[in-house]
Amino acid sequence: MRTRQGEAEPIVLLMAERGLSSLLPRGIITYEEGARQSTIHLALASKGLSRRVIRSGIHPVEDGSDHRAIETAFLTEARPTVAQRPRFLFQEAPWADISSELQSLDSEIIDIASPSELDDTVERLTSSVSQAIRRLVPAA
Repeated sequence: MRTRQGEAEPIVLLMAERGLSSLLPRGIITYEEGARQSTIHLALASKGLSRRVIRSGIHPVEDGSDHRAIETAFLTEARPTVAQRPRFLFQEAPWADISSELQSLDSEIIDIASPSELDDTVERLTSSVSQAIRRLVPAA
């Protein structure tokens, strides 16, 4: 009987390099011949695809072969898309124009006497700066 040591190392290295993981539960036998058993067949997937696995295992119908068919089912529902915020090219921003547009904010700052006045002032300042950025800074 031949010793089979180290044969899995290239596969393990490939899996690590590509970020792949096995879809089959540990210990699943995919090959049987007499008393010999092995997990010779692999089902690998990326982490993103692995998260969509509903089930993975040996196909329940035997076809008479010593190799077992692997059946994997994935969630096919599309994930909701998240609206992307525009990325701005701040290195190309017209800073002089932005500065002159925001000069009027100096006169809007009042003596703040309560938490609600602070909240209102911060909201007003944040909104003004955001509007100036959206209007004047080019998008990536």
